[in-house]
Amino acid sequence: MKKVETILLVGSEGFLGKNLVRLLIEHNYNIIGLDIQPTNNVKYTHFVQKNIFDLSINDISFLNKLNSYGVIYTGGVSRNGIAATYPIESSQNTVSALVKLLELLNQTTPPTWMMLTSTREVDILLDNKESLFGKQKIYSTLKLTSELIIESYSEYWNIPLKILRLSDIFGIGDHKSKVIQIFLNKAIQNDIIEVNNTNIKLFLTEVTEISSTIFKYVKKIEDDIEINNFEIIQLWDDNYYITLLELAYISLELNPYSQSKILTKDGMTINYSVKNKIKPNHMKVLENMNKLNIINLKKSKLK
Repeated sequence: MKKVETILLVGSEGFLGKNLVRLLIEHNYNIIGLDIQPTNNVKYTHFVQKNIFDLSINDISFLNKLNSYGVIYTGGVSRNGIAATYPIESSQNTVSALVKLLELLNQTTPPTWMMLTSTREVDILLDNKESLFGKQKIYSTLKLTSELIIESYSEYWNIPLKILRLSDIFGIGDHKSKVIQIFLNKAIQNDIIEVNNTNIKLFLTEVTEISSTIFKYVKKIEDDIEINNFEIIQLWDDNYYITLLELAYISLELNPYSQSKILTKDGMTINYSVKNKIKPNHMKVLENMNKLNIINLKKSKLK
């Protein structure tokens, strides 16, 4: 397949998006960024700061001048809790926004290939639906719907599609509302750390590693002979995880002078070092995240 020089990256200013932009530009790709958030990255070939619902043909008319381009779609709701709390907004931002963009691309120049980031929760929905209760099904249902929608367009355009199901991504620059950040900050501030479900498994994947893996699939999709190749890829290791309770304890291990207490509904405790379960390079990232949080919390107190 012909190598594309330009990639439209939806959600380019998000946690994963920023890392992908940096990596792709380093490898000489022209990046068209699309995000509702502003940017200070001057290396974009184009940057469109708009909600997809406000996007028009005129905003992306420059695509007509390209002989080929790829699409990496990292947009949509990225967390279960948000989907459960704001189901209408989450449905619009995850499913309706994707349809809107695909229809606009259909009216201009369809891409050469596409990638969509999805979630491990889809696997759970398909293989073990009983483990998801009530509104927990909303997030995975929205993501599965997005997968099926983009698959239908890829078939219609007869182009390759890679669906990348991700797990628990963490790293520098992670969202403050993510559980890793919440537990670290509670430990730093000597707050009580409540763990409602001690056995939830977190399949840790570090954001720069995930970006590198996605880049490898960009190269693979360009080298593939099959024009309409479709593939679902799981980007985590089933044998590498920590529980939510272990995450709470690692937060205290990273802050040995913390006065925080861990509260659980089932009274479960841990009497071993969780550090031994975590890859050394991941441990280093967690240490750096914790140091940054300490600095940021000190700065916020000075304001």
